[in-house]
Amino acid sequence: MQGIKWLIAGMVAVIWVYSGAVILRDGLDFFTPFFSAILTVTWPGQFALDFLLYLLLSAFWVAWRHGFSGAGIALGAAMLFGAVVFLPYLLIAALRSSGDPVVFVTGANRQGRSGAF
Repeated sequence: MQGIKWLIAGMVAVIWVYSGAVILRDGLDFFTPFFSAILTVTWPGQFALDFLLYLLLSAFWVAWRHGFSGAGIALGAAMLFGAVVFLPYLLIAALRSSGDPVVFVTGANRQGRSGAF
C-alpha cells in the first residue's frame, strides 16, 4: 500500500501542475473540446468517450463505496471532473485505510467500521 500512496501522490502533483498550465493557457472551458471531440467520431473522440466511461465508472464506485448516501452521491458526481478530483480522493482513502486493501476498495463501513472515507 505504501507504494500505491506514493504513486497516487505523484500523479496528483503531475495532473494539478498540468491542469494549472492548461487553465492558464486555455481557460476553464473543458466541456466544449471534450464533447466536440466525441461528436467527431474520430480517434480523439473515441479517447474522450473511453475516458467518459471511466469517469462514470469511478463516479458509480465512489457513490457505492459510500453506500449511495447523499454525501456519496455528491462525491461520485465530483469524480466526473476527472483525475484532478479522483486522485486526491484515492490518496485520502488510501491513507485512511491503514494499509488494508479491502477497506481501501470497499470503504470502512462495509467492514463494520466507521468513517467510510
